[in-house]
Amino acid sequence: MHSGLDEPKVLFRVNDEVLVRLKHPFGQLVLGSLEKTMPILAKTILEEKPKKVIAVGDIVAINMRKAGLPNDLIIVDGKTMRGRTADCVDRAHSLTVRNPSGEITQEALDALKSAVRGNRVRTIYVQGEEDLLALPLATLAPIGSLIVYGQPLVGLVIIRITSSAKREARRILSNMSV
Repeated sequence: MHSGLDEPKVLFRVNDEVLVRLKHPFGQLVLGSLEKTMPILAKTILEEKPKKVIAVGDIVAINMRKAGLPNDLIIVDGKTMRGRTADCVDRAHSLTVRNPSGEITQEALDALKSAVRGNRVRTIYVQGEEDLLALPLATLAPIGSLIVYGQPLVGLVIIRITSSAKREARRILSNMSV
C-alpha cells in the first residue's frame, strides 16, 4: 500500500495522557498463559458468534491459528517482546503498511478501513508497530465483533465491539490527534 520513500502521514500520536489510559486494558482482560487464555477465547467465540474476529499482534494471531480459532483479519508486525516471530501472514490476501511506534498513520487507517469493509484482505503486515491499531479498529469493526490483543506477561484482552466501546476508542483517539 505504501509508495516510494515518502513518509506516511501521521494522524494520531501517543502522548502522556493516552499512555496512562492505555496502561489499563481496553476490554476484558483474561489473565494467564496462552494455554489458559486460548480455551476461554474459544468458548467466547463459540458462545457469542461474533460478526468478525480480529487479532492484533503476532503471538495472539499465531496461537489462535494453532488453536484452530477463526479470524477474519490479523494485524501483525513480525515481532514480539522477545524478538522476531514466525511468519503468520497470508501473503495472497495481505497488505503491507508503514506505522511507526507510538503513532497511527493514514496508510494504516486506510488499510484497516478496506479490510474491515470486507474486501479480501485477511492480513495487514505492519512495518513498524501494530499495537495501537486496535483503537481505530474498535471504531471501524461492526458492532458484535471481537478484537483480541495480547497483554504481555499478563494475558490477553477481548474487546467486544459495542457502541460504548466505539465511543471510548473515539475518545482516546481524539486525545491523540496530531
